[in-house]
Amino acid sequence: MAEALLFDFFGTLVEYRAERVGHGYPQTVELAKSLGFDGDHDQFASAWDASMSALERESRLTLREFSMLDVAAAFCAGNALPCAEAETEALGRSFVGEWSHHVVPIDGVAEMLGRLAADHRIAVVSNTHDRTMVPDMLVAMGVADLMTAVVLSVDHGWQKPHLSIYEAAIDQVGSAPGSTVFIGDNVEADHAGPKRMGMQAFLIDPADVHGVPVMERLATVLDLEAALASSG
Repeated sequence: MAEALLFDFFGTLVEYRAERVGHGYPQTVELAKSLGFDGDHDQFASAWDASMSALERESRLTLREFSMLDVAAAFCAGNALPCAEAETEALGRSFVGEWSHHVVPIDGVAEMLGRLAADHRIAVVSNTHDRTMVPDMLVAMGVADLMTAVVLSVDHGWQKPHLSIYEAAIDQVGSAPGSTVFIGDNVEADHAGPKRMGMQAFLIDPADVHGVPVMERLATVLDLEAALASSG
């Protein structure tokens, strides 16, 4: 029987749209304008996205995580804005706050986590550029007290699928890889990476895009309880 369940967050416990252009950032745009940015809303969104995309390209090569402070600093530098550290922090916080408005918990997931916590140690292991968004959302969902650990790439320094972030999570929940299950929606970060660590893994892949074994595939995270029962 699995002792610990490690959950990805975005796309697993909550629904979200990964794109940045297309969301509304009125407060962040006004803040940027107060620092000297002279573009409109769409120009701001494109410039911010370009700054973040450049950091993402580097991270895909190194698996080193970056923070929203890094994004804001890159945005300021790319647009010749004289931002002090406090101003880059304010830009980053504002952007995250407005981007996160569309992130919503999957219906029924809080109740499921409550049931699973009766027999398992539960943790969240998430790639994220912000230190507060995931913990704050877990509180808002009413499940923060169920968590043995919340392991964030921005704190750890490495992104999934770097093996050290799984090692850190396993250490914090106090389980062995063979008695730990990872659940998520990204085939490399949430399935292949955990399996390389010796964990069991379930991939949320309703259309069977990635061709993982049927016993390791979920249509939705809400199918996890049945899958755990079937796997023994």
